[in-house]
Amino acid sequence: MTRVLQIVLIALLVLPSFAQSSDSKFEKELSQAKDAFNSNRYEDAMKRFKKAEKLRAGPCRECLLGMLRSHMQMGDLKNALREADDALAISSDGKQQAEVQLYRGSIFSRMPTGNRTLTDAETAFRAAMTANADCSECKFDLGLILLRESKDQEGVQVLKAVLPEYKGSLQEAEIKRFIADPSRARKKFAPEFSIRTSSGQEITIDSLNGKVVLLDFWGTWCPPCRDSVPVLKELATKNDLSKVMIISVDEGDSSEKWAEFVQKNGMTWPQVYDEDHSLMKAFAVQSFPHYFLLSKDGIILQTFSGWSHGELFTLKKAIDSALK
Repeated sequence: MTRVLQIVLIALLVLPSFAQSSDSKFEKELSQAKDAFNSNRYEDAMKRFKKAEKLRAGPCRECLLGMLRSHMQMGDLKNALREADDALAISSDGKQQAEVQLYRGSIFSRMPTGNRTLTDAETAFRAAMTANADCSECKFDLGLILLRESKDQEGVQVLKAVLPEYKGSLQEAEIKRFIADPSRARKKFAPEFSIRTSSGQEITIDSLNGKVVLLDFWGTWCPPCRDSVPVLKELATKNDLSKVMIISVDEGDSSEKWAEFVQKNGMTWPQVYDEDHSLMKAFAVQSFPHYFLLSKDGIILQTFSGWSHGELFTLKKAIDSALK
């Protein structure tokens, strides 16, 4: 056997092993990136998705989607859009293309006025519908963005057409509200939700009608969130519960850790464990702690992010103003 042939045979044996090792590292990094994202550690998730992309031998659409979702959660819409465009370029079928166009439309719709217009969002949602005619979310988002552009007649037609596809869901009630009053889309109404507190109480947007609501998104893993507990306790005890409701929504904890912390710290106001993060996603929460102040008719009046020692005065003043 010649020296050259020996080298070739050795290479053939080593290359498959090297490929398997690379694939294993990629899968491990991708899994850790997903875990970080699901635990709301978005900066860590971003780094790991990028590392997984480098380990992948070829384009990694899943890595790009992970990066864009992380950037959206961090409020970095410019980079999220760049990654969405890159993901769109390697999306091979209609469903994949529609998924990315939905992200693009959402990104455009969140950008400040003057940067990108709602027309860009409309174009993206129309492209999503073209790519996947069976996509209910594509139709809903298009109808909503048309209403936001004051294209009420066309928007209502789109929403009426998609309404049967949402029968029995929370979105069905929301769509009916938009059809009855298209101007709602141009106001910051809170999204439809149905939640159950730790005491078993069911809370919906309708059940909160007539009350000022402070929604508190938090987690025991978040030091500023823990620091806020005494202030929230004071607000909960000093406000008229028939007029004001404070609801704390836990994100990122185990149910056991959440329940133990709530009991230990005497958090007697309504407590919600958002196990699947559906409420967090509905309100597009990007940081913790995060607060939403809702008016008596469900409009988002103010949002507050982070925590400081002067927050008690800020929140109290905002609640008092909403009650007038």
